[in-house]
Amino acid sequence: MNKEGKKKFLKKVENEILHKYKYWIAILDIKQYYLGRIFLFAKRLSATDMISLNLKEREELWVILKKIKKIYAKTFKPDKLNFAFLGNELEHCHCHIIPRYIKKRTFNKITFKDENYGHNYSRPNTKLFKIDDETYNKIFLYLKRYFK
Repeated sequence: MNKEGKKKFLKKVENEILHKYKYWIAILDIKQYYLGRIFLFAKRLSATDMISLNLKEREELWVILKKIKKIYAKTFKPDKLNFAFLGNELEHCHCHIIPRYIKKRTFNKITFKDENYGHNYSRPNTKLFKIDDETYNKIFLYLKRYFK
């Protein structure tokens, strides 16, 4: 994806931004197959993968990841957090943060079940799970309070 495509992507997700850091942006993923799924997006548009990060970006990334771990310990309390740097669809440095749950979680009267716990997260049973805008917005507002 070129710089123009990355700028369009950032414009598209503007309403999903939980917090803007100096070098990173925390964004709530529209795909809430796993309750609280977010991703971090490197602000520098020329950062294509982890290896292209500079020292300051790497240092801030570790600080943010540790903070996210604490945020989730206070909020959704996942049994595990997965961190994935892939870049298959979007060739830009970003990290998917996928909370994993042994048992079902309920939020806004919606039950989230991690059918793949203990296995790869990448193939959730999306046919069984759809999230409405109200629940998405409540997840967003709930997490945003902790990302200050």
